[in-house]
Amino acid sequence: MLAGAGSITRAMAHAHADYADRGTIVDGSPTPSGEHVPTSSVTAPERALQGWRGRETILLYAAYMLGAWGINGMGSILLPLQGEYGVARSGVAFYPTLYSSGLILVGLFGARLVRRIGLQRTLVLALALTVIGALLMAVPSRLMIGIGALVFGVGGAFVTLVMPVRFGILHGRRSARAVTEANAAGSVAAIVAPLAVAAALTLHLGWRVGYVLPIVAAAAALLVTLRRELAEAPGVASTSPDDDAPSVPLRALLGRWSDIPLAVSAEFSLVFWAAAAMVEWHGAPEASATVAAASFLVGMALGRIFGGPLMDRFEPRILVLGGTLTALAGFAVFWSV
Repeated sequence: MLAGAGSITRAMAHAHADYADRGTIVDGSPTPSGEHVPTSSVTAPERALQGWRGRETILLYAAYMLGAWGINGMGSILLPLQGEYGVARSGVAFYPTLYSSGLILVGLFGARLVRRIGLQRTLVLALALTVIGALLMAVPSRLMIGIGALVFGVGGAFVTLVMPVRFGILHGRRSARAVTEANAAGSVAAIVAPLAVAAALTLHLGWRVGYVLPIVAAAAALLVTLRRELAEAPGVASTSPDDDAPSVPLRALLGRWSDIPLAVSAEFSLVFWAAAAMVEWHGAPEASATVAAASFLVGMALGRIFGGPLMDRFEPRILVLGGTLTALAGFAVFWSV
């Protein structure tokens, strides 16, 4: 899912960067003079110390890592949940569906809320929902875990919605680089999450210690920091992720949009059920199966790291074809072993 989201956010960043570089976007609003007002509370000396990124960009990286941790770590908690409640695989399959439903809800209605309260306050809301959702998932109740997954998904989706637009405002043409770095950071979180769950299971601490506890601690710290940033920052005009976006004919999008659900559904299947397959096919312990399944996330991380430079050297069609053939080869090996 994050691979598909990463591709979309990179495209949004490129489009928003083109618009920002024309001197039109000032904290999300056009100004007749094209002059820039401060977009965050980071002072010039602080930016010089931190480079071009600034505190808000680092916060966005960290917020994106939480979403990557949540969605990719969720696959590693399904087996423990089956054992905890003594249910079949179908009894836990709806948790990822509920998380994904949060993404869909934000995709349909999120832009209206962003337009109403602004980008930075939306990010505060996203982190608050992340904390609430993770805490609900810690409750030993199947119903509360499901509600928590939905709330967590909404929080993660708002971060994905806001991040590329905010990067475009803060960094102009450098926003594409910022999105690439955010995806790389997300890949690290995606790999570490199942390993943390596996470690907690090995130490008999339970999946909640490895999955929920890091999310709650990190999201709460980010929420406090971001609220302080917002209190110190000058007024930020409301804007929407689709404001001033380039118009693309619907017919031209249909092919690409049909590709995305197919690719993301294959990704979800491996993220959520690879560990279960290791246990069922090879009798691997839960912790070992979780670690083995993380190899898929390592492959995704490599694709994200090297995909950006390759895009500068090859046509998109060639890269898509190469990626598809590589995935088919991996698919054949996975099912033949």
